[in-house]
Amino acid sequence: MLKRFANLFRRKPIPTAPLLDNDLGEFLFVRDIGWHKKVMLETRLVDLYLGSDGENPSSVMLETAKYWVANWESRRNELNQYMESELGTWPDEELRFDPHELKIHSIEILWTDRPTTCMIYSELNDDDFRQFHLTFDGLLPTGFAYDD
Repeated sequence: MLKRFANLFRRKPIPTAPLLDNDLGEFLFVRDIGWHKKVMLETRLVDLYLGSDGENPSSVMLETAKYWVANWESRRNELNQYMESELGTWPDEELRFDPHELKIHSIEILWTDRPTTCMIYSELNDDDFRQFHLTFDGLLPTGFAYDD
């Protein structure tokens, strides 16, 4: 019984071999997050995370990542319009800004049981305290908020 209980709290071994995807390339494993790599979007290197406890990501999770990497620039205007409409509902007017000013820094597909749900994090040049994130359920934006 004690052995079973101890196994519940034992950390899984960290994968040491990289994950290779034909389209996205090589991912490295980061404990407590999952698979990570850098991708080029908007002339910037952006973090791409696929949540995992050590297992390989599902094909659906990989397809979600491929979609966003391939289509980020073509979706940007639509997403700016969505953020603009959301910003109009924020009560604190000093937090309102032009969504074009946001600089993407990560795409995070973290939930293995929801492989098409992701969060795209961005930052403003003059705001050292907040990270802004768009949440997607599938390909549709479902929320825009910030973390302090």
